[in-house]
Amino acid sequence: MRRYFFHLREGDKLTKDSKGILLPHLEGAIDAAKLRAQSLVDDAARSGRSILWGTEYEVEDEDGRLALVLPLSHFVEVARAA
Repeated sequence: MRRYFFHLREGDKLTKDSKGILLPHLEGAIDAAKLRAQSLVDDAARSGRSILWGTEYEVEDEDGRLALVLPLSHFVEVARAA
């Protein structure tokens, strides 16, 4: 098991995850990051709050290595004018 940390970057602001979670492998961390991202986007949509373009999760392993950068833009549906 490895500990992964899910830091949230919003522009110049980085909110560090100081606890992290234990997961058996990187694929589990990717799944967890996707769930967190989707939840954040859904909460923002329900509340009418906007998400800064470029907001992303930075997943770091317990050795301080960046394992994944997941832009929240992958989870936002953009309405197109017909």
